[in-house]
Amino acid sequence: MKHQAFVYRDWADVAVLGQRDRNEVKEAYERGVRDGSKLVKEHVEGMAGDIRAQMGGLMQKFKEQEVKFFAEADNKVAAAALAIARKVLSREAQVDPLVLQTAVTHAIEQVKQAENIRVTVPGQYLQLWIDALDNTVEIVGDPMMPSGEVRISCEFGTAELGISAQISELEQAMLQPSTVATVSLQ
Repeated sequence: MKHQAFVYRDWADVAVLGQRDRNEVKEAYERGVRDGSKLVKEHVEGMAGDIRAQMGGLMQKFKEQEVKFFAEADNKVAAAALAIARKVLSREAQVDPLVLQTAVTHAIEQVKQAENIRVTVPGQYLQLWIDALDNTVEIVGDPMMPSGEVRISCEFGTAELGISAQISELEQAMLQPSTVATVSLQ
């Protein structure tokens, strides 16, 4: 702010005021301008500090909202991808009931040293599975098991190899908060 030069007012030119009084009036005026400028500067700096603090708070809230938005968006995209995969794989299983044959064969190889290996398949596809797999395992049909599901049981435990089990496992992995990527605009 530019300081104004001291301007003598009409009342300052009154003949009764001596030179000393005029100097005191001039000094008082200049001190008032300095003190007033100092107060205005402090007030403006205080307001600027308040504005900076508010902006910092707004930026923090924006970053929090940004992280929340992208986390929610990632979860929605993952859920949509899983729903699409579930639908596509279910249709594939209807078209090709042996779609899981490679996975089942591989699982049997992993537990071939076990005794009493049992493969449970959907009842309507029992004969297809008997023809597709070797006769070293017991293959049973479950009329309640939906298409695209297979269960292998042995003395080591039971494994669900069906489409729904695979999708559920993917769902758990994809929708865990620790795996959700956060994006920052920094």
